[in-house]
Amino acid sequence: IYIPTIKKFFDPVNACLDDRDEKVVGNAIRTIGHIAYFVYSPMYLSSVLGENAGIPNVFSLLLSKLSSKVELALCDAIGESSRDFSWKQRNSAKKHAWGACMSIGTLLSFSNMTKLIQYSVIETTLNQLFRCIQLHNIVHEKISASSAASLLKLPCSLWLHCSSNCGAIGRGLATCFGFINQRADKSSILSEIKSLTKVMLSAANSEDFCIMFLNQDDIPFDIEQMYQWLVSNDMDVYIFDKISLALEHKRVRSVLDVSVAQMFLTRTRHEHKSPCKSAESLPRKYSNGDESDDDGDEL
Repeated sequence: IYIPTIKKFFDPVNACLDDRDEKVVGNAIRTIGHIAYFVYSPMYLSSVLGENAGIPNVFSLLLSKLSSKVELALCDAIGESSRDFSWKQRNSAKKHAWGACMSIGTLLSFSNMTKLIQYSVIETTLNQLFRCIQLHNIVHEKISASSAASLLKLPCSLWLHCSSNCGAIGRGLATCFGFINQRADKSSILSEIKSLTKVMLSAANSEDFCIMFLNQDDIPFDIEQMYQWLVSNDMDVYIFDKISLALEHKRVRSVLDVSVAQMFLTRTRHEHKSPCKSAESLPRKYSNGDESDDDGDEL
């Protein structure tokens, strides 16, 4: 395989994503997921990235186009589409959306590529997947299911890459807690959402929690139920530390009741008094052996 191969692979696929034939579009969406496993493998790209600066651009373009397929179906579902769909077109848009969610999950699983593209592209893409969950009562269940599956299979390195660099984790946590609040034990994807919540909690820092609290009007969730969920799931003390730090920010204090801050601060003090938990102030999953935390926001 030689360097121009990536462009030759994806130029016709990109063209097919805009085809008038809905079946061609659907096949192109699936093709992206299949080809990506081969084209974006670290073993291959390590030898060509330095010689072809256009590879990240192609990757970003694919994410943007797939995101637009998801957005099209979501806008139609909530009545904000600028197009008048026939029944057949609307059905195709749904299929394209859940296929795009799966292909997005495949692309974002390549950590060697996500670190080369702009944070705004990653954030916009993740926000579309989160919207599928936010609108789970409106969109086809396969769309929300494929979105949850794709988000859950993303590597922890992606969430750590996003932390502090974009607002994706904050909005993602607000989305998950809103879903958990609403669905109780009724949803088939509740288990995935709970697992995803724990992954993002482990990667989040105080800035991410600030974004979560500040997005409460746009992405509603019950803070007291969130607190109870954290306690009942025996979440590590370092998570309460990060949340308490976020609650000290002026912007957050201005939108939350003082009792909320007191609730978390009291729990944090209680956790630190527990001998067994005070010794586990960092998540072992992400610890590299250096447990220094000078600025309070590093994992």
